[in-house]
Amino acid sequence: MRFVLRRLGFFLVTLWAAVTVNFLIPRLMPGNAVLAMMSRYKGHVNPESMHALQIAFGIKTHESLVHAYFTYLGNIAQGHFGISLTYVVKNE
Repeated sequence: MRFVLRRLGFFLVTLWAAVTVNFLIPRLMPGNAVLAMMSRYKGHVNPESMHALQIAFGIKTHESLVHAYFTYLGNIAQGHFGISLTYVVKNE
């Protein structure tokens, strides 16, 4: 039983670390998902469209990093993983 509990604890710590890294890496990179998606249009997108996409992707620059992290954890716990940038770009 101790072996199983130790393994379960290790799994939970590893899962938390992976989710945290997955949250932090995109936020440490310059730009955001909308800029990455719109780069293929080479700057020919109006600001209203960019703002609408930021709302759709849930990019809130006024939100603190801690609040965004706990919102992210809550969404992951509920099974809401967000919109796939790859899926949106490929299916135009």
